Amino acid sequence: MMTLSCVLIGALALTACDSKQKTAETTPPTAEEAGGEKAAAPSGAAGKPFSVQADAASVTVGADGKASLSIKPGAGFKVNEEYPWKATFADAKGVELTNKEFAKDTWKLSPKGADLEIPLKASEAGEHTLTAKLNFSVCNDEKCEVVRDHEVTMKVAAK
Repeated sequence: MMTLSCVLIGALALTACDSKQKTAETTPPTAEEAGGEKAAAPSGAAGKPFSVQADAASVTVGADGKASLSIKPGAGFKVNEEYPWKATFADAKGVELTNKEFAKDTWKLSPKGADLEIPLKASEAGEHTLTAKLNFSVCNDEKCEVVRDHEVTMKVAAK
């Protein structure tokens, strides 16, 4: 009887942990997140635990440039500096990235936010779009939200 009780308690604990994680992973993007330049509403808007801002970049063809991206925790949340933060960029026509994968050590992390600078060079003039998948975490006193494969787009104008 004791063994059965332990097994049931263990199964309930695993189920509870798993359901919290799936909630964070399956939250659909807002219209702003899918649209580009601003990837999310201001911090804490609509009760979200985070906001993502991907600023449009303006660069000269052939010259070194950079794009920037920031994540701000919502009200009552802070950046989880222990989590292995990562941004992975897809290939983009007309834009060359020095690096397509940015691990935790390339982010500027603090409890109030996370910032990433993306070195790039435009190989042809025009409007280009960078797409990245982000993995990160924000926490409050009760829980940590683990966000995986959060897609963000960034506009790059090359002259």
